[in-house]
Amino acid sequence: MLRSLLLCFLLSFVFHSSAQVIFSESALPILVINTNGQTIPDEPKITASLGVIWNGSGQKNRLTDPFNEYNGLIGIERRGASSQDFPKLPYAIELRDNAGENNPVALLGMPKESDWALISNYNDKSLIRDALAYNIATQVMDYAPRCRFVEVMLNNVYQGVYLLTERIKRDPNRVAVSKNNPDEDITGGFILKLDKELGDSVGGYWNSHVAPLYGLSNQKIRFLYHYPRTEDLVSAQKQYIQQWMRDFEDNLRAPGFSDPVNGYRKFIDPATFIDFMWLNEASKNIDGYRISTYLYKDKDSNDGRLKMGPVWDFNLAFGNSNYCSGENTTGWMWNFNQICPQDYWVIPFWWDRLQEDTAFLIEAQQRWKMLREGPLSDQAAMHTVDSLVAVLDGGPRTRNFQRWPVLGVWVWPNNFVGNTYPEEVNYLKNWFISRLHWMDNNVKGLYVGTYKPDTSFAPRLAPNPARGKTRLEFHAPVGVRVSWALYDVSGKVLYRYYQSTQTPNYQSIDIDLPAAPGLYFLQTEFDGQRHVQKVVVE
Repeated sequence: MLRSLLLCFLLSFVFHSSAQVIFSESALPILVINTNGQTIPDEPKITASLGVIWNGSGQKNRLTDPFNEYNGLIGIERRGASSQDFPKLPYAIELRDNAGENNPVALLGMPKESDWALISNYNDKSLIRDALAYNIATQVMDYAPRCRFVEVMLNNVYQGVYLLTERIKRDPNRVAVSKNNPDEDITGGFILKLDKELGDSVGGYWNSHVAPLYGLSNQKIRFLYHYPRTEDLVSAQKQYIQQWMRDFEDNLRAPGFSDPVNGYRKFIDPATFIDFMWLNEASKNIDGYRISTYLYKDKDSNDGRLKMGPVWDFNLAFGNSNYCSGENTTGWMWNFNQICPQDYWVIPFWWDRLQEDTAFLIEAQQRWKMLREGPLSDQAAMHTVDSLVAVLDGGPRTRNFQRWPVLGVWVWPNNFVGNTYPEEVNYLKNWFISRLHWMDNNVKGLYVGTYKPDTSFAPRLAPNPARGKTRLEFHAPVGVRVSWALYDVSGKVLYRYYQSTQTPNYQSIDIDLPAAPGLYFLQTEFDGQRHVQKVVVE
């Protein structure tokens, strides 16, 4: 109760002390929203207008400039759960045509779509935690939300720096699962999530039949329908996915769960679980595994195994929470149920069970080594932080904290309160490096049996979908002969290359992609192994 009263007092202080900011130009894109006097509700969306000013990289954008990126109608509503308690509100927007229908548009270099999120980052005073996670995830997973920093004017009042982000959605350029047609193939695609029951998800969920480990008697693991939406699902689709998830969990609990043919691997893609795990562990995401957690399944003819992702919601990660050990650079977040058994939102038993499989642990260790030699190396991680901070240098971040003077003020659930923006960034950087080093020392202990750490293992492509280039990553000793060939959907070989590895362990090869959008296949051969992966060219 005392903490709640203190939070209300501080929020009231910040809200009433926020100032009108004189604003005319920015190096960031400018979003101008006009609701014509309407208050923006939690739901449903109201109709408003949006103008986007973006004159290109390195160019100034002025409020007097024409709306050259978008000029039209939107539907807008508040979004999020606890983030709606802050004065700087987050929003969901839907681009609409004059008839009120979806109006897909490519915004700020991101692929064409109609649904977007404006993330406020109010209690993240670095302003970059979500963008940092998504930028790293883009290099690791098949898909992570693209995002751009913007400044927002709402009804002629400056609102600060926001992150314009793709929303999680079935789309060839987002979560590229098949359209689920109950009259043809109900095996996919599906997008599910573990989350609180909010907004569109109300009434659209079912509970796992497996109780969470270490939890209390009233806790349930709740699966929410995300795609298709609850109102679009027919009974057969609901019955199918619920039974499929039940079969997966029963298989994972069974004595023979680790069998490489008949065990859990026929239900899930372990590589996506490992990548999801390491991204949430590297950031020690307090919400990871349990809320804002997405999963997807394509139809069986397109590899119908369950995959983890995309990642979402990192504003309380990277040391920005003071509860359930989120502030510590030590410890594993997959132990959340033991750390915070009193929290209603706990994690499934999957993660404990997977770590009873030696093969999973070895692959996880190998993948961590690969990530630490690539996008999660100290140098690469700090470069990503610095590049994001540089985008906000000067005017944008100064104006944001003039509008919302939270520097030096505790905002729930900050672990650290810096008096200046550089102090906030330095805390994030030091925390992140310390976390990565702790993980280096403790990943070794996950499996300590005998195996060859330099053994080759399956290559990965990131980003995918991609445009222009993608990167082939794998792990192999020096002197391994690698070949890769790109095929179109007819089976025609577009090109083939051969190369011998010159450096130990982590290998990285840039792959040129065709200009024509569509589906392609990359076949990679090395160390006696052959792998075929789908490549989506945007």
